[in-house]
Amino acid sequence: MEETVYCKKIDVLVLRKDRKRVGSKNLIRKKFLTIKRDNGVCIFFKGKCLLGKNAPYLCRMYPVYFKIDKKEKSIIWFRHKKISLKKLNEKKKIAIEFLEAASRKELKEYYKIVDSLNLKEIEEEQIQPKFFSIIKRKL
Repeated sequence: MEETVYCKKIDVLVLRKDRKRVGSKNLIRKKFLTIKRDNGVCIFFKGKCLLGKNAPYLCRMYPVYFKIDKKEKSIIWFRHKKISLKKLNEKKKIAIEFLEAASRKELKEYYKIVDSLNLKEIEEEQIQPKFFSIIKRKL
């Protein structure tokens, strides 16, 4: 897995559903649950991510982020760096999994991270009514 902003720069939000894959002994609680660091670097980053597909959702989604517009019932997609259309679509799928897995509290922390980054808006798309009815309780 490629290097992300979470490897060296900022703490990654680890969801409760990420814990088993990452291993609880590798986690620490700050404002939210995150992976331990060694000299400011994620303990799983050794030139590349050692967790691969077991990495937290946010690492696997990188460089794609989203925000939900409750009023418009839409999802606004952002990117932290350039990404191909194929990769964008792969990352969107992971982002939807993240949205389904995250608690209301975890989503609030996620939005704080999104707001702290310099992101470029990619697109906005409508959320399917059935899916929106499921996630609106978390917003």
